[in-house]
Amino acid sequence: MEKGRVYRLAPKKSKYKVEAPDYSSIESLIELLQNPNRAIHFKAFMALKEMGVEAKEALEELYASEDSRMKARAFWLLSKLPNGEEYIRQAAADDDENIRVAAVRASRMNKLYDPSFLPVLAADPSDQVRREVAIASDTKRLPKYGLNWRKAIAAETAGTWRPWASRPNTAGTAICRPTWPNWVKDGAIHLRPKT
Repeated sequence: MEKGRVYRLAPKKSKYKVEAPDYSSIESLIELLQNPNRAIHFKAFMALKEMGVEAKEALEELYASEDSRMKARAFWLLSKLPNGEEYIRQAAADDDENIRVAAVRASRMNKLYDPSFLPVLAADPSDQVRREVAIASDTKRLPKYGLNWRKAIAAETAGTWRPWASRPNTAGTAICRPTWPNWVKDGAIHLRPKT
């Protein structure tokens, strides 16, 4: 938008004064990371990322929050630390499915290619987590993951895999379509016969 108005509601005779965000300390950055203003949140995120290990303790405290959104914000920064893999594995076992989804995404972004990681989450009770595993595993870079994922789906659903039937054909497009025969071969899905 090039034009427009911003209305500020306040009591009579109140002075229009907006405090400038303080990006100078870890404590204030943690506060700003929780700010609903996306621009402030982003600047705080990037400043904490630059600090690296210095901000670790404060981020771990925020990660212990019961608010899953704040927990996720702390997790993404912790996953960027040198020992980020530890936090990814911890998040993968979290009770909150949103955090487990973030763990799968972070494993892909951090190139965590441990073959023992995704197959466990392939049988997660959450549809959202299994979707992320499918996206992470069905790629040219991780053929073994793709096989484990298909077998896990086959074991769990006995081949009646309907909610996910469209996923390999849409989100994956060119990468996923060639793998359709493997999905059928492993018993993950059954194709309807032509009528």
